[in-house]
Amino acid sequence: MEMTDDEVRDAAADLDNDPTSEAASRTAASPSPSRTVDRPRLSVIIPCYDDGEYLIEAVASVQRNAPAAELIIVDDGSTQPRTREVLAALREAGLRVIEQPHSGLPRPAIVESRHPP
Repeated sequence: MEMTDDEVRDAAADLDNDPTSEAASRTAASPSPSRTVDRPRLSVIIPCYDDGEYLIEAVASVQRNAPAAELIIVDDGSTQPRTREVLAALREAGLRVIEQPHSGLPRPAIVESRHPP
């Protein structure tokens, strides 16, 4: 069952108002300054192997829908010239791009854990 945007917002509001929910306990507690500054609440890792045009769309979607999220792109050994150009442009724009030799899809999250910012 797919929820509408209004239904998602209502469900999130219900969680925030429920004192037993984990979401309410996180929002009720005052976060330490280092947590809000140094550690984002959401990290999005985008694995990439060629298909640079899809990468542009994926990055735009994250920036549009979760602008406060930490965004990490893991290049899994892309070889297409257009993809290499897109990755370079994203890096120059200040996004975090991690490069690795081509190894397949399961590895990017593991690589990230070994390459902290």
